[in-house]
Amino acid sequence: MNHFTRSTLCTALASMLGAPVLAQTTWYVDVNGVPPGTGTQLDPYVSIADAHAAATTVDGDTLSVAPGVYVEGTLDLTKRIAVVGTGGPEQNELRDTFVTLGVLFQSEPSASLEGFTISHSAQGLHPSTRLVNVKSGTLRRCILRDTAFTALFVDHTAFVDQCTIAGNYHPVTGFPLGWYLNMSNSIVWGNTLGSDTPDGGNVKYNAGQIPLLWGDPGVGNLPGDPGFWSLTLGDYRLRTGSPCIDTGDPASPLDGDGTVTDMGALPHDSSYIPEAYSFCSTAVHSTGAGALMSMDGTRSISANDFTLLATACPPGKVGIFYYGPNQIQASFGDGFRCVGGMTQRLYPAVFADGAGTAERGVDFTQHPVNSGSSMIQAGSTWKFQFWFRDPMGPGGTGSNLSDGLSASFLP
Repeated sequence: MNHFTRSTLCTALASMLGAPVLAQTTWYVDVNGVPPGTGTQLDPYVSIADAHAAATTVDGDTLSVAPGVYVEGTLDLTKRIAVVGTGGPEQNELRDTFVTLGVLFQSEPSASLEGFTISHSAQGLHPSTRLVNVKSGTLRRCILRDTAFTALFVDHTAFVDQCTIAGNYHPVTGFPLGWYLNMSNSIVWGNTLGSDTPDGGNVKYNAGQIPLLWGDPGVGNLPGDPGFWSLTLGDYRLRTGSPCIDTGDPASPLDGDGTVTDMGALPHDSSYIPEAYSFCSTAVHSTGAGALMSMDGTRSISANDFTLLATACPPGKVGIFYYGPNQIQASFGDGFRCVGGMTQRLYPAVFADGAGTAERGVDFTQHPVNSGSSMIQAGSTWKFQFWFRDPMGPGGTGSNLSDGLSASFLP
């Protein structure tokens, strides 16, 4: 059968069966383009809402959305189109945007949204108490986060695949007279409330605070901690050893590395190491400032050029850097102890210079960092702090501490 005949026949059959015959045009959106745009690659729309509203955008089309932060206000996706963030949820964000997917009782295929982080900023500018309202539609590889209200509300039927819903007040709920959730390969964790129970659907191969169906634990579901890099810092990538790695639905397409799909919006990347960051509180010392931790060089074990810095210390005072595995905050001296667990001091002690900076290089080939339980090696994460003498300090204990520094190390 030639192509023309097959195409004509398929169209006729679709018409007889009542299924929509959908177009397949790709339109382009780039928030950094020149408004208003015409939707071509060279002249993209600058707003997803404008691209959706265009008369030339019809059912079956795709909106290819370039990386960027999109503040759309209200985004009502009523057409049967696919909206795809080309940079994925790490590079495409819908911020302070109330997203509605589909139309009530609309048959599939309906609207779909893929590859976005959907968030509510701290400024309280979000136009709704929901991040996403699904009437009938699909969310795929999205992160729903940081709302003091509801992340996902289902009016009728939602399909959710490879999504992460974290850091919200109420993660998942729906219309009380009947809502249906088909969720797979997703993580719901670190929200204030648990999810409500849908009236029907299929919830399988998910992790965390799973919105279970009544009396049905669901196939492949893993209640409990999914193993994020840092829930506190909002880093929802999967740590090595996470129970969500390679434990998604075996019937789903394989991940890019050829293994069974991971759960969540961000597949595990064994080479990923988060940036170093400060944590805990510093305290005022005798000069009226608080000492701050930082680093110089790199975190590469092979480069061996990692240097600890403590700035804004009392000039000329002696102190010692130390490290351990845990992040804490407990009163100690005139300040706070920020590092817990089995800690290890880095001798010899050092003096802050005239500008109040203390510095110590860490040689990965030398004791105590080259062996044993305190070994700093590729893939490990350690917390560092500086403890120094301060005889004229405001608390009268004679010592104080910097804030903390968390660093993860590379090969």
